[in-house]
Order: sequence, then C-alpha cells, then structure tokens
Amino acid sequence: MEEDKDKLKNILKALEVKLKEPKNLWIFDELRRIVNNCDIADIRRTLNIRGVQSIDYSFVDEETVKNQLTVDNIRMENYAFDRQKETEIERFYGFCLNAFFQTENIVNYYLVKRFGNGEDLFSYVENHSKYTKDKNYASVEQIPISFKLYAICNELLSSEDSAWFGDLREVRNNGLHRSVGSVKCEKRIETFFAKENFVMVRERLKKLVSVIKLHIEGGFKEVYKVGIIKKVFPSMITIEIEKESFHTEQKLEGAKVGDKYKFYDVKILGGNKIKFGKYEKL
Repeated sequence: MEEDKDKLKNILKALEVKLKEPKNLWIFDELRRIVNNCDIADIRRTLNIRGVQSIDYSFVDEETVKNQLTVDNIRMENYAFDRQKETEIERFYGFCLNAFFQTENIVNYYLVKRFGNGEDLFSYVENHSKYTKDKNYASVEQIPISFKLYAICNELLSSEDSAWFGDLREVRNNGLHRSVGSVKCEKRIETFFAKENFVMVRERLKKLVSVIKLHIEGGFKEVYKVGIIKKVFPSMITIEIEKESFHTEQKLEGAKVGDKYKFYDVKILGGNKIKFGKYEKL
C-alpha cells in the first residue's frame, strides 16, 4: 500500500508541474470531472489541501455543480495559504485561476436556473451584451464567457465589475509571463497583478456570488438601477447611476436636474450610453 501511495504522490507531483502550463489547463476540467462525486473530506486528505472554504455555495441545488464550486474554492484558498512551494506571483496566479473557474461555473448555473437552456437564455445574453447567437450553439457552455459575464454585470452589478471580471478572464486565458496573446493583453494582466491581491479577488468573487444568490432566492424579481438626472438637453439626458455618468437619447417627460428615477432593464452601451425599458420617478 505504501509503495502504491508513493507512486501516486510522484504522479501528482509531475501533474502539478504540468498544470502550471496554460496549454494544459484542460487537465483541471478532467480532474474536476473525476472528483465531482467524491466526498469533500476525502478530496482534502488526498490532495493535502489546507485552505478553508471561503464562499458558501449551499444555495446551489445541483449537487455536482455545488461540489465542483466547493472544490475550486478550497483549492483557490489553498494557494493563498500554502507558502512552501510557490512564489507569491505563482500562488496568486493559481488563486486567480481557481477564482475564475468558480466565476464561470456560477454564471452558467445562474443563467440556466433563471432561463433554462434555450432561446430565452440566448436572448438575454444578446440583449445585455454584444453577443450574436451562432446558429450551431445549443447550450449555455457554448456562449463565450465574456458575453455572459458582461450581461450579468450589466444587469446585476456595474460596468466597473464587468471590466474587472474581464481582466480576471485575461489572467485565466493567458497566464502570467507565459502569455501568447497581444501586447495589450499582456499589459492588462500586468496591471491587474500590480493592483490586485488575494483579499481583493476573494471579495469581488464573493460579491458576484452574493448578488446571484440573492436574485435566485428572491425569485428573479425585476432588477432596477437608481439614477439621478444631472443634465437635461433637448436631445439628450445625462444620468448618474452608481457614481458613473451615462447619457441617453430616450425621453423622460418632465425630468429635471436632481430628479431620481428607477430604471428597469438597463443596457449599458459603448461610449457611456445607456438604454432602458420602463422607469419610475422616486
């Protein structure tokens, strides 16, 4: 038994080296598939995981998805905790990588939970992002995560959150110092690593999960954003929403500077332009 255990440990060590190469990220998917139905305590013992779960996914009612989210969260925290093997940069990269695994998984779960896996889902992403459906796409996994994230941040969070998760996606796609992408992407990653840390990434992920949890538990009630009228022109109105300034060409009858409104079905477009569905004056 001890001989078999030593062999398995050697395999895991070799696998650990391979997992640090971006081209081998697919291995994570295979590992998650294997451990999905395993007991979390067994996984922790087998992988020598010391990190403590930092996000509660008990609200997820699909056992496979919940287990996967939990494993990725514990693995993420293990990178923050284990100071023996990796440098600070390498540990932070592993932390961000597993944070993005959770981001993509909870986004897919939320969209299917809310819309099912059909036309309503595709229409939602199209209406809240620049996504155009590929006629060959048939499931949520086939929609690029960039559009799904943009749509959810657009409706439930903010444009600042959308940009942040876009940066995290670049980290996941390109890796640190191993990027084969454009110079622009490399600079974006360098900037992200320079200004972010373990706590900030954890809190942003918690924010996304918390908002999704509340919307699910609230029965997917209509989402609105509160806006303050800042300027009124004959053909345009400037509105401040969540400390960001936007403009719209839509009419608000009788709107005056300083008025507050609830705006429903807000769509943030390019150039800080917005469109909205119905609205109510506060």
